[in-house]
Amino acid sequence: MYRNTFLSVMFLACCFNGSLCAQSDAQIYERTCDAKTYPFSDPSPVATPNNSYYPYFRFDGFSMQAQEKQWKMVVLENDYVNLSVTPEIGGKIWGAIDKVNNKEFVYTNGVVKFRDVAMRGPWTSGGIEFNFGIIGHAPTCSTPIDYLTKKNVDGSVSCHIFSYEGGDSEWFINYPSFIIKGICEQSVSKF
Repeated sequence: MYRNTFLSVMFLACCFNGSLCAQSDAQIYERTCDAKTYPFSDPSPVATPNNSYYPYFRFDGFSMQAQEKQWKMVVLENDYVNLSVTPEIGGKIWGAIDKVNNKEFVYTNGVVKFRDVAMRGPWTSGGIEFNFGIIGHAPTCSTPIDYLTKKNVDGSVSCHIFSYEGGDSEWFINYPSFIIKGICEQSVSKF
């Protein structure tokens, strides 16, 4: 098992001032977000065994016309940070807000424009994604992944995202939102 905890306190970059103090319990909830979206087509019906992304299908059609689409977001929030995760777009962190200063520290892109960049085709800019692919973006970077939300006994909340990738790997990411002032942490595991 390969375990990598990178940038454990990545979002501490918010640099909140002040001492640690009591705060209300963190919240986790799902909401929809309307975004102008340039969608991609259905996949090719034939998976080609001699390509690097087998057993996945490839998506080759990309729309030039935008349409309004509702995307599911999982929001983790405490008194200091609001973090949005997109389970329908590969589980990436779509945006984050420092609530003390009311400023974004991970930009929230208002447009979802898929283009032929990733190994299976579609990729969209915005947020922070996890690249476990063999030649770049993970095979699931623009498609739905599995997730689980949890309210923990200490008052914190967690969003677990995970995927089984092809025939040889599986990954799991945990986004907990701690009760401690201004800290969000993530842990990453690849098996």
